[in-house]
Amino acid sequence: MDDQLDVWPEVELARHEHRYELVLNGGIDCRIQKQGGLDKTMFKLTNLNFLRISHTCLSVLPDDIGNLINLKNLLLDHNQLACIPSTIGKLTKLKLLDLSYNNLDKLPDQMGQLTQLTDLNLICNQLTSLPTSIGNLQSLARMNVSSNKLDQLPDQLYQASNLGEFRAANNIIKNVTDDIASLSQLKTLDLNGNKMELVPHQIALCSKLKELTLMDNPVKDRKCIKLIKQNNSKLLIEYLRTVNKKESLTKRPRQKEAGDELSDQPGDQASAKLEEYVISLDIFPVQDVTISSSSSVQDVRPYLVCCILKGVDLSHPDMFKRFIAVQTKLHDTICNKRMLATIATHDLSKIEFPLTYQAKEREEISILPLDGECIVTAKQFIDQLIKDSNVTGQTKRKNKNSGLQKYLTLVKESKILACLMDCNNTVISLPPLVNSEKTKISPTSKEMLLEVTSVKSLAACKKVMDTLIENITELVVDLNKDQESTSKSLVLEQVRIGNQEGGLKVVYPSRTDLTSFRKEIFIRRN
Repeated sequence: MDDQLDVWPEVELARHEHRYELVLNGGIDCRIQKQGGLDKTMFKLTNLNFLRISHTCLSVLPDDIGNLINLKNLLLDHNQLACIPSTIGKLTKLKLLDLSYNNLDKLPDQMGQLTQLTDLNLICNQLTSLPTSIGNLQSLARMNVSSNKLDQLPDQLYQASNLGEFRAANNIIKNVTDDIASLSQLKTLDLNGNKMELVPHQIALCSKLKELTLMDNPVKDRKCIKLIKQNNSKLLIEYLRTVNKKESLTKRPRQKEAGDELSDQPGDQASAKLEEYVISLDIFPVQDVTISSSSSVQDVRPYLVCCILKGVDLSHPDMFKRFIAVQTKLHDTICNKRMLATIATHDLSKIEFPLTYQAKEREEISILPLDGECIVTAKQFIDQLIKDSNVTGQTKRKNKNSGLQKYLTLVKESKILACLMDCNNTVISLPPLVNSEKTKISPTSKEMLLEVTSVKSLAACKKVMDTLIENITELVVDLNKDQESTSKSLVLEQVRIGNQEGGLKVVYPSRTDLTSFRKEIFIRRN
């Protein structure tokens, strides 16, 4: 039979009128059964940007779906699809993909190629896992995987940095890892009807989180159970934030003493002990430290905040190692693998002021990288990282820069990079990759310049800096506890960031910064 005789009227009309939309519904079931699938001429309509096929008996989506490269909205809900072809990865303009109410038990890895996707609906399928490539969906804002058979979430999901709404109700998920704190844009988290016994308090590190629902989970924490049943997201999130702060300050529980009454709430035992220790954080106004920020960074990495920290004893056993570990942890969590912001710390005594923050071409930037033996250009440094990333085995394990290779994607395509230079035009920082050996901190460092840069916003810089200072202060709390000391004073000095014309861009910490510390940490603004 001639193919033309089998052309469906809806498809022919769309072709004849050069339409951008095509909608097919349950009325096509007889044709699907007769032809063994969809009208193949449909996949020649390459100008389509909206396609909906819903409430049909369709069980197979042909590979030809990949021909519709201009699709922005693809809705395939309420069908009988058992799998999705790998060619879906060719639909790189897709913004909305609805595969809800089908029989899917897995998704192709090529889903990770849909980098413009903002909405993904997978509700009511048979999915037992999600592809690891899901982390590549950096534009993804809303995702619904409710009513499937997921028992865990892939770690790569937490790399979807713009995810604001995630719903995974009615699965069999037993736990959520601490990496959920990386989802800095998350506002809604629905985990109703799963198998979670422990609610990770790191959820509260998602600073924009407004809606958290955990009904019908076998949670053990009695305080949590009460708040969950009240369906009060605000109180539940506040409780988790309180627990998170207490847990981060406490590595061993307080032993019960005579007359003590132990609470059922996690962290309360530790809180009673920690209240014996007082940390004074003295903030002094700008003295002579000003950093000039060039207009050249505006389109590269425009946001920078700095301050000076004094009074941290890095020579104490394990303190230096734990100080470095704090930065590593924050880079992986609140900094979102350095995609949101990057932290740098410098030995203040090794810095020659004034400093300048500006952008240059790779070939024009020279730096002695951290633990490096010779000065290289930024281009040479990045090229070497790319070369080393292809090395495997023992050689790779010996490579001192192997930890930086995971950040290559942040600068790989950038011809111009931002850098912080001293008065001699010596580069001391090349964010988001590396600091200079020249200003490297060590256990003997007494005073430090703290630096945070971001491509996203000034608010992101300040939030990360607040968290860094809070974590450092908590390390000092632990040190006091070990030494049985009852007080300690740290000093923060403001640093002013100005433009080349002398105008003020930002001063940190201002009076609106560092406002939510624990009551054991006393902040005195001078």
